[in-house]
Amino acid sequence: MKAKINLNTYLRLFKGREDVFAQQSENGYTPVQKALDAFCIEHHINGVITLGLYVLTKTSLCHLICIDIDINKNEIDSINVLNPVDKYKYLESKLKKVLEVLTDCFRVPSEAILLEDTGGRGYHIWLFFSNAVQGQTAVIFGEILKKQLPFEIEFFPKQGELNPKRRYGNLIKLPLGVHKKYSCRSKFFILSKTGLSFFDSIEDNLAHLESIRPIPPETIDEVVKNSGEVIPVQSRLSDSSIDYPIQKRPVFDGDLNRFIQECTMLKNLRKKAERGEQ
Repeated sequence: MKAKINLNTYLRLFKGREDVFAQQSENGYTPVQKALDAFCIEHHINGVITLGLYVLTKTSLCHLICIDIDINKNEIDSINVLNPVDKYKYLESKLKKVLEVLTDCFRVPSEAILLEDTGGRGYHIWLFFSNAVQGQTAVIFGEILKKQLPFEIEFFPKQGELNPKRRYGNLIKLPLGVHKKYSCRSKFFILSKTGLSFFDSIEDNLAHLESIRPIPPETIDEVVKNSGEVIPVQSRLSDSSIDYPIQKRPVFDGDLNRFIQECTMLKNLRKKAERGEQ
């Protein structure tokens, strides 16, 4: 393959679970117990196989996030998803709104955003981090983004933390492969005033990755911080790079029963607990 050397950039950007990736079959995706490498990606790009990436690492970190916008399934019969013009006409307002929120509200540089036609019924919007972030931080960022949008999106990662029952978390199809359902290849594009401009050849698609600039974790940390959302303690404490101040536990010396009865916050917490709410 002529552009084989550029697969290093592909592998540098699309990093997820270190020891497992997924391969698509007729019945869905099957975990493959090995590290993703250039040999596998070359087969994926050549259409021999179609691969998926588990977004979270073994320690529940993530190197990227992905926003998925699709044509609604109940309208799929009235739209030719294989026609780029028809697809863009349907998804144009959604695509532009997501990009507006990312660049104008969240201050994400446009050169950090990778746009992909999935080869199916929608688009993927990718962001990459210069250093891995806590999965829980990424999930909260996704929830904040969803609140800014008047329509539904799918956001990856969907889980912030792995556990014995959730060994891998959700996966997402890797770009530049062939969509099994539609037999159509994924490709990157840029958005201009005149519409979409696609990179047609594999070489041009891989070369486009060289222009993508990963963002520092602080970009989404600021969004989470300014929104007032709280990252769960277990996720924050697992990041040894953050120096949190040591706080002394306050001590209450009065009548504890009266305090519980008259404290509005504790009464509200008790009501939530009785209703089974988090």
